[in-house]
Amino acid sequence: MSRKKKTVHILDQLRKLQQSELNSEYMYLTLARKTDVDKDKETLLRIAKQKARHSEIYKCLTNVDMRAQKKRAVLASVLYKLLGKKGLYPMIAFLEYRAHFRTGDLARKFSSIREIWNDQKIHGDLLAKLVY
Repeated sequence: MSRKKKTVHILDQLRKLQQSELNSEYMYLTLARKTDVDKDKETLLRIAKQKARHSEIYKCLTNVDMRAQKKRAVLASVLYKLLGKKGLYPMIAFLEYRAHFRTGDLARKFSSIREIWNDQKIHGDLLAKLVY
C-alpha cells in the first residue's frame, strides 16, 4: 500500500473512531438520565465526560467537526428497558473491551490515542463493576 493510501486509510479510521466516541458520549448521557441508581448515574456521567474528551482528541487529529448520531442511544434505551442493567451493561463493557483491542495499533502510532486506549479498558471494568 502506498504511503498516501495508508494516510487516507488512517484518517478514515480516525474519523470513524471520532464519530463512535461522540455517539458513545450521547449514549452514556442518555443512560445516566434513565437510571435511578446514584452510583450508576455517577459512573455513566464520568464515562460520558471522558468520551467527550476522546472525541476532542480525535478532532485534533482529523480536523473535522461532527455531531452525535442518536441511533446508539435509542437502541441502548430500548435494551435498558427490556434487559435492565444486568443485561445491557455487560454488552456495553464487551464493546469497550473490543474497542480497546482494535485501537491498539493506532495507540502505538499516536501517543495522544494512548489515553483513549487505556480508558476503553477502564470503562469496560467500570461497567462490569456496576453489575457484579
